[in-house]
Amino acid sequence: MIEGLQLQLERLNGSIRDRENRRIVLQGELSASQTGSTPVRGSDQRTIPEESRDLATLKSQLAGLEARYTPSHPDVIRLKTLIESLESKNRSARRFQGIDPSTGNTGQPEIAGRDAPCRNGNQEFEVRGDRVAAQLRTYQKWVEETPRREQELFAQNRDYDRLKEIHSSLLKRKLKRRLL
Repeated sequence: MIEGLQLQLERLNGSIRDRENRRIVLQGELSASQTGSTPVRGSDQRTIPEESRDLATLKSQLAGLEARYTPSHPDVIRLKTLIESLESKNRSARRFQGIDPSTGNTGQPEIAGRDAPCRNGNQEFEVRGDRVAAQLRTYQKWVEETPRREQELFAQNRDYDRLKEIHSSLLKRKLKRRLL
């Protein structure tokens, strides 16, 4: 179950990265059309800023680390800090370019129309990813608690066997006394 949920979470994160890359490509095409230059169609890698590709990669690495480690693990904390700094740099760059950082829109309707499906899809994937991550944490917690539960069961069985022996010895004494 845990492996299946981890695989599902990785697929959802991949879908989010793909949609984010597509949104960045669309924004690049729009900005290129506004400046009069034409983006290179054959290679999406040229239209995607390096920082955004790095950000998507870092987010996928963070999801993988969060699946394995606790939030207080040093690698998880380091990646979160790095992602936050890149996101804040991206927000300030977008503000400088006239793009609304909360929506990613430049205020022009053609961007809003093309960008909305990506944002809505990403939100849907993020919600599903959160649900899968919660299930994954639940199953991991159960697996981690297994040795403790096993010890509790062993102690209860031992106590039950001891009480059963005491009960049978008392019953034998009672029957002996009745016969005398």
